[in-house]
Amino acid sequence: MATLEIKKDQEELKRLLQLASRENVKNILLGHIEQLQKSVDEDESKNVNSSTSAPSTETKAATSPNKPTKLPLQKISSYAWDQSDSYVKVYASNLSGVQQVPSDNVSCQFNTRGFNLFVSGLNGKDHQLQIVSLYGNIVPEESKIKIKTDCILVMLKKASKEKWEGMTEIDRRKKEKQKAESTPQTG
Repeated sequence: MATLEIKKDQEELKRLLQLASRENVKNILLGHIEQLQKSVDEDESKNVNSSTSAPSTETKAATSPNKPTKLPLQKISSYAWDQSDSYVKVYASNLSGVQQVPSDNVSCQFNTRGFNLFVSGLNGKDHQLQIVSLYGNIVPEESKIKIKTDCILVMLKKASKEKWEGMTEIDRRKKEKQKAESTPQTG
């Protein structure tokens, strides 16, 4: 029953998405649609797993959901980024000992305009790096994470080969404003 209600909510959000004209509103709606889909998938996999005793062959992919705990949440504020034609690479640093945390405790949810990296139980805290409005679109299915020594590499597959001049939509707007202000006006 709950899955049916979630699917109804998802359909209504899709209808709203078709009506939306602002890019930020579209991104918000897409994020909620993707979250609802993950809830449906989880409910369906629970039903399948409870009806069969065979172990699941699914692995905890980079898109596994956050695991809520009662540990304090530390926002990851230190990161660097680089890019190639195909990927934007985000280096979440200062995560001392992250390579020793079980891989199930590290997850990253991707959508077309953002990601949410979550590390559970590292040095007695949960850690999160979330960017909701990236500079450009990404391909969530081809984006991934790699755990390195004291660092997590988030590899965002670009939807186009466009050069990013920043990490976020805010960076994009600043660049566009600077270009507009530096362009001489005729009159």
